[in-house]
Amino acid sequence: MEAAREAGLVANIVRFSNVFGCRHDHAGRVVMAFAKAAARGGVISVEGGANTFDFTAVEDAVDGLWRLIQATARGENLPPVQFVTGKGTTLRDLAEIAASRALCPVNIVEAAPRNFDVTTFVGDPSRAYEMFGWRAQAQLGDRIALLIADLARPDAEPDGGRTSPATGA
Repeated sequence: MEAAREAGLVANIVRFSNVFGCRHDHAGRVVMAFAKAAARGGVISVEGGANTFDFTAVEDAVDGLWRLIQATARGENLPPVQFVTGKGTTLRDLAEIAASRALCPVNIVEAAPRNFDVTTFVGDPSRAYEMFGWRAQAQLGDRIALLIADLARPDAEPDGGRTSPATGA
């Protein structure tokens, strides 16, 4: 970023955390995997139930990014900003949220955490609020319910989105 600024360019850094909410997301990402099971029935496999993450709805991330784009277009060079909720949710709690909104029977199965996953990440949205008045608005449970309903539609892709190896959060 410094090199870009030294060259006279306007450059800003944005960070997101576990953005979810689109049915075209990778099928192996944790929110998508849990929502797909809740939409169609099956097993919600929780690998590391105590692992805690900051889940941000895609519409909130887009809103923040749009605000950053506008500031960048005005020529503002800003410090890095995180568009995150600042709230931690364990994978166990996420599984229970999805199961409580399930449209088909689900079974939550807990397993040991994977040795390559980050165990905890909760971001700090304070700079986004200070710079742009931005706050995540979507409620996790409500947004997951919408994703579940979207995945249950007859025209939803059979794999729940693009396929990839399971990537955790």
